Formats: sequence, C-alpha cells, structure tokens
Amino acid sequence: MVGIEEYLTQLQQMLGRLPLDDIQRVVETLLGGHEAGAKVFIMGNGGSAATASHFACDLAKGTITSGVPRFRVIALTDNVPLLTAWANDMSYGDIFVEQLHGLLDPGDIVIAISGSGNSECVIRAVRMAKWRGARTISLTGCGGGKLAPLTDVSVVVPSACVEQVEDIHLALEHSICTVLRQELRKRARFLGGQWQEIKMERRIWGEGQQSLDRTQGEPLPEGSGPMEVSLKPSPATRPGARLNPATDFTASEDFGKTATMISAKLSEPDQVENPAPRWKSRLEKGAAGD
Repeated sequence: MVGIEEYLTQLQQMLGRLPLDDIQRVVETLLGGHEAGAKVFIMGNGGSAATASHFACDLAKGTITSGVPRFRVIALTDNVPLLTAWANDMSYGDIFVEQLHGLLDPGDIVIAISGSGNSECVIRAVRMAKWRGARTISLTGCGGGKLAPLTDVSVVVPSACVEQVEDIHLALEHSICTVLRQELRKRARFLGGQWQEIKMERRIWGEGQQSLDRTQGEPLPEGSGPMEVSLKPSPATRPGARLNPATDFTASEDFGKTATMISAKLSEPDQVENPAPRWKSRLEKGAAGD
C-alpha cells in the first residue's frame, strides 16, 4: 500500500524527470500563437476536464499584462448543456469535435489533456484540428497513448499512475502560465509601441470628452457637448488580422460642433492561404432527437 510519504516522494522524482525541452516548446508555441492573434482551445476528459478548465482560467486571467493583448482562451469543457446535447444527439466521442466546427480557424491552438492518452473524444478533436490547420499540444502520461504522436508538441509525464500524472499536469499548467506572464512582461517593457492594439484613452472634462492625444490635457471649449466618436473597422480579411495605429487611423475635428470621426482599416496580408477543407461533421448525416 502506497503511503502519503511514498506518494509524495514519487511525485518529487517525477518532477526531476520531466521533459523540459518539450515544456519549453509548449511555451514557445503559445507565445507564437499569442503574437499572431490565435485562439486557444483546451479540452480534457474526466479529471483532465477539470485541469482543462483550470488551465483556461489561468491562461486567460493569470497572464494579463498591461499594454499587451490578452490570450483568447476557450475551455471546451465548460458548457455542460452543449456537452450533453452533443453526447445525446451524436455520441460522446463527438463532444469536442462538434464544438470546434464553429470556432476553429487555421493557425489556432488546441491543447488536449489526457492522463492515459487514449480518450476517444479528445483524439477525434485533435485529428479534426490538424485537418483544419491548427497547432496541437498534448499533455499525457502512461507512455503518451495514441494522443501524443498525433500532436505537434507533446509532454509525456513519465508515470503510469493516473493520479500522479494529473498532479503533474496541474503543476505544468501553472508553470507554463507563470513563464508566459514573465515573457509577456518582458515584451511589454522592451517592445512597447510595437504591439498593434487599439487603445482609446479618454479624459472627461465637464460635459465634453476628447482623446488625450488630441487635447494634450486641455479642456473642450466652454459650452461644448459630449464628443461623439465612432470606430468603423472594415471586415476582417482573415483571422488574426491586425490594425496598425500608426498608419490606419485618420481623424478630423470640428471643435465648434465637437464631433470627431475616426476611421480604421484592417491591414490586408500579402497572401491569404486557402483554409483547410472542412472536416465533415457527423451532424450532416442526421441526428437523433433529444
């Protein structure tokens, strides 16, 4: 019988045998996706579903850095009504793949967590994600199972004890998010203005308001009403398209009428790759009633 001390000793030994190079590749993949504006989807089955939700929480909130865009994270494990609807109408193996159909774009990142590496619902979703041109990451144990070889980056915990594998997975997501936050702070400090995000900072003066960069802190003329501001971006040409604040904004002002029109256009990429062929949903073949 394994006692508490022995269990914790085994965990300590496992931590010393983790594949650090693979963990670093996870960090680099997420940083690259963040810079490209990619969405991150996280999923898991059983206890790994709880880890997926925890990972999504830490990645979305725990990495927030002033002056830097936030990670766009979705846990596919959190919408219980939707999960049960897909499980009931299709099959349990389709609970994640069907959610990805309406959300996943080429270049997005899908993180799959499975202690055994053999959860069918997770494996199906990873196959579909690769078909759609997404980057895939897996956290597994027990030799990696069928999942690890499928993903672009895999971290296999060197243990066949599912409980200890899940313990390590939680430690991994905490360490990954901590390192990501540190890296984002470095980028915010040294790259500063190169981050392409729109920031509308405003200061209120009596009944009027005007952007600080236009007023230099000066109040509006006496008797002026609120200034109306509109931001009208053109339709996105592709997922992750960026705005260039230095060149994509024009402004004209009439202080008498206190009206400002701000227009923006999305910079178009030099080349747009054709999206991967749609993975056929089983829903197209018909589904049973509720």
